[in-house]
Amino acid sequence: MATSRPQPLFYQSSKCVDLYLDANIRFQLSLRCPTFQTVHQAATLRIHDLKMRPNDFVVNDTTFTLGVIQKYTTTPTPESVKLLNASGGIQYDVDRYGLSEEDCIRVSKLNDSTLKEELYIAHRVFERRIYDNKYEAIQLECLAHHMRLNNQEPPYTHYLQLTMTTGTVQKVERLEYDNNFKISSDYIIEKMFGVARKKVQIKNLQIDREALDLQLMRHIQNAEFLCVAGTGSLKVFNVNQNNRIHFAKCNDVETDFADFVNICSKVGQFYSIGFQHQTTVEEFFEMFRNLPGAETGKSDESRLSQFPECIIISMSDETELNVWFEKTNEEDKVYCNTEFTVKIKVQNRGHAHVI
Repeated sequence: MATSRPQPLFYQSSKCVDLYLDANIRFQLSLRCPTFQTVHQAATLRIHDLKMRPNDFVVNDTTFTLGVIQKYTTTPTPESVKLLNASGGIQYDVDRYGLSEEDCIRVSKLNDSTLKEELYIAHRVFERRIYDNKYEAIQLECLAHHMRLNNQEPPYTHYLQLTMTTGTVQKVERLEYDNNFKISSDYIIEKMFGVARKKVQIKNLQIDREALDLQLMRHIQNAEFLCVAGTGSLKVFNVNQNNRIHFAKCNDVETDFADFVNICSKVGQFYSIGFQHQTTVEEFFEMFRNLPGAETGKSDESRLSQFPECIIISMSDETELNVWFEKTNEEDKVYCNTEFTVKIKVQNRGHAHVI
């Protein structure tokens, strides 16, 4: 019996399949299959874990590193350059000589004899074999400055390299570098995520402080559920008016609470904070009890808890703030690994009842 040949997927069926593909498989397909790019750009991208770091980012179990590498065209590649390329390359703008604007400004203030003196001192300091690559790198930088001053053609070219590492497996994509690292990196990220044209659903997002920028902050403020790992502050709530925010830990003083209460104005705003010990929860609660107009009562949510007390703070004629705590339940353990969870929610006036 003859075996039928596999049939290609049509556009609509491809979108359905694409929706459930691992994000990294989608990236690989979009880079290699031009016809798949249309589907990739149209379908929602689902990512389980995304970590944004200063020098790279991690999607699920794959680390992506973007950098500028040097490829020698006519001579063997120096060992120090090999090591730099292997580490992911340079992560800032350089000219065709591999020099940054800061390098050129610094050297423009020095004369040739000063450069030679710096090189001599470096040679004396890095005489031992372990420092040979460092000494070689300094030599190459001096040579690059010399070629630049004399408008000579360098024996190397630069490429923008995207390195994808999963365990011990490493894949590399390269494109020609146009002397603008930011624009080139934005192009690659846009090609991968396509964020301007489709939704990106991220279950767990972790951002290093050094990796934050204004554009990323705008995306964070639009997140449906923002989970902040590590110790945070209620001050963050003052600038991020997401409907749902969770803090793994909180470190605040009493003056922060009044500022926080002032931004709680929209019914449905819901905040939660993890606590490991009941004593620290009580101390946290006491700060809310001390706020002007705070009353004690019960709400539909707090009645279901082992700790039915609910603090009620009137916000306006139409809204109130309810604060209660409970032992972390199974549903909340998805994002909260502490023993207790404090919950703070803006409700319609009268939702909770004063005792």
